[in-house]
Amino acid sequence: MGVQPTDFKKHSDRTDNDYGDEISRRCAISRGYYYAFHLTREKGDNHPKGKFNYGPGDHGNAKKFLRKAVGKNLADDLDDLHEKRKVADYELDNDVDEMYLSIFQHELEQFILDIKSEL
Repeated sequence: MGVQPTDFKKHSDRTDNDYGDEISRRCAISRGYYYAFHLTREKGDNHPKGKFNYGPGDHGNAKKFLRKAVGKNLADDLDDLHEKRKVADYELDNDVDEMYLSIFQHELEQFILDIKSEL
């Protein structure tokens, strides 16, 4: 059946709402980032500056696409979301508290608004 990019966002929101522990916050960040990534790739599929191979390298390709299509700021925003996802997934000694999640969610919502208005 497959999934849509919005399914990652819905799952992220549901995880945050249904559970309140640190692992849930980490999962919510991870799923939220993947929504931003898949949304970017979806926007790039039909764009002349989009170049995705649906395999290794596409996270970097997403950032390159945004730089070419709309400029450095939105690409940097995706990179910031990606860095927070890496903290959530790999830096297990770092606390991922409610404030960290809240900052991530705010940045994600702004990214979504920006990419939808610019592409």
